[in-house]
Amino acid sequence: MRCDVLIIGAGVSGLVAAQKAAKDGLDTILIEKRSSVGFPYRKIDITEDVGINDIVSELKLRIFDKSKKSKWLSANGSFLLNSKIVDLFIKRSKDEDSFEKAALDHSLDFGCRVFTGVNNIDLRYGSNGIEGVDSKIGGRSIKIKPSVVIGADGSKSNVLASSPLRKRKKHNIYLEGFGITAENLDIPSGLTHIFFDEYILPGGYFFMSKSSKGLGVASVAMNYSKPKGIGVDTYFWDFVTYNKYVRDVFRKSSNKKYFVGGCESFELDRRSYKNVLLVGNAAGLLDPLFGYGVNQAIYSGYWAARTIKENISEGCEKVCEEYEMGLGRSLLPDIKSGMKMRLVFDSLKNRHFDRLMNMLNHISEEIEDMDDFLNNPVKYPIPLAKSLIRQPRLLGLMRYMVRMF
Repeated sequence: MRCDVLIIGAGVSGLVAAQKAAKDGLDTILIEKRSSVGFPYRKIDITEDVGINDIVSELKLRIFDKSKKSKWLSANGSFLLNSKIVDLFIKRSKDEDSFEKAALDHSLDFGCRVFTGVNNIDLRYGSNGIEGVDSKIGGRSIKIKPSVVIGADGSKSNVLASSPLRKRKKHNIYLEGFGITAENLDIPSGLTHIFFDEYILPGGYFFMSKSSKGLGVASVAMNYSKPKGIGVDTYFWDFVTYNKYVRDVFRKSSNKKYFVGGCESFELDRRSYKNVLLVGNAAGLLDPLFGYGVNQAIYSGYWAARTIKENISEGCEKVCEEYEMGLGRSLLPDIKSGMKMRLVFDSLKNRHFDRLMNMLNHISEEIEDMDDFLNNPVKYPIPLAKSLIRQPRLLGLMRYMVRMF
C-alpha cells in the first residue's frame, strides 16, 4: 500500500493528525497496535483551550464539558480563580461518547484507512527516512510505503527509538498519575479543585472536578523522575484518607472506574527527521509542571498534518523546517519554562504554598484580570509590592525562585 501520510499510534495526537490530514485530502493511513481505538480506561483529561480553540472548532473535536473556575488549596490557605481561559473536559475511553470515538468516526468519514491490532512493526529506513513499514495484523502481513510518517506512538515511541534523534537526559521529567472517574462526587459542577501538600504529595498535586453531566474525576500527578519507592496509587489513597474535605466528597460517590498512566516530558534537538514528524508524547510535548498533555497532543497532531499538506510539494525538508518553526513559536517556550518551574515546585514546602495562596488573595482584591497577572506579574508592581509588605516572608520565596531561574 502507498499513502501520502502514515500515522503510527491512535491516541489523541494520532487521531487529530489523521482527521486533519484526511480532511485536507491527503491519502492517509492510521495504524494502532491495540485491537481497538480508545483509551483503555475511562478517564477525564482537563486541559486549557489556549492555542487549540480554533482547532477544536474546525475539526469539531468532541468536548465533554467546559469550565472557567478553579480553587487552589494549600494546607492552610486557598485561592479562587475566575479565569477567562476555558478548561476543556476531554472524556477518554472506548465509549461511544468519547473523544477518540468521535475523532475516529470523522477520520473514517474523510477517507482515512484505519488498521487496528497491528503488531511486529518494522520501520525500514533509507536515505530519505522511513521508506517502508512492514507489519502484521493477525497472521496477515501488510507493507506500507508512505511519503511522510507521523510518529504518534506515545512516550515509549518506537518511531523515536528507531530514529537517530536522542533525548537530552538532563532535562527529562517523568510523571505518573492515578485516579478515578465517578458519579455523585459531592462538589459543585465546573469548579476544579487543586490541592498542594508537600508532606503527603511531595513533587505532586491532587485535583478533582465534576462535569455538568454528573461524571467527576479525581487524580494525583506525581514526579517520578527520581524513584519514590511506593506506587502512585498509594499517594492518591493517602491524600483521600488524610484530607477530610476530600474524604467527605468521596462518601457518596458511585460507579467508580480507575485509571493509571505515566508519561515523560523531555527535550530533543529536533522533533523531525527526513520524512518523520514526532507528535504528542512521542515528541516529549508535555507540560513538565502539571503533566498536561492533551493540549500539546491536539496542537502538534494538527500542526503536523497541516504542515504536510501545505509544504509537501516542496519536499520533506521543507515540511520538517516548517514543523519545527511552528513548535518553536507555540509549544516549546512554555515547556522550557515549565522545566524551570518544576525545579522550583519540587523544592516548595507547605509554608511556601500557604504564603502563595495568601499573596494571590491579596492581589486579586486589586486586580480584575488575574490571568494577565499570572502570565506577567511584573506589569503590576504596586499590587505586588503591597502584598509583599503584608507578607515580607514572600520576598525570600520570590528571591529563591529568581535564583532557580
